[in-house]
Amino acid sequence: MVLQSEVSMKILMAVGGVNTASMNPYVGSIEGRLNNMGHNVVSSAEELWSAQGRYDIVHIHWPQALFGWHTEDIAEDSVARLRDQITAIQATGGVVCYTRHNSVPHEDDNPHSVALYDTVE
Repeated sequence: MVLQSEVSMKILMAVGGVNTASMNPYVGSIEGRLNNMGHNVVSSAEELWSAQGRYDIVHIHWPQALFGWHTEDIAEDSVARLRDQITAIQATGGVVCYTRHNSVPHEDDNPHSVALYDTVE
């Protein structure tokens, strides 16, 4: 039995770059459950960059996905951009949450990638 939520929320699952549901079944499962409860769930990493004021909840999974998984391109300004965007979403009433699937990025020695993880926490 799936319970319907009394209040429908607009939720951004900030994931992307590949078929996320097949990459990680948890993401597909939570998206499906939220949709079944009557919430409007959008899955898109790109959507994060214009999300302020548009979503009740922004759920980040893998910070490097927000940059198209191109970890070699992640630099100090990327970290600042993400920090500023999280602040803008929160300033317009959005809640930003994060699921830490990995303690550190896999096969990625870019220190700015690690800084992305610190930023979303």
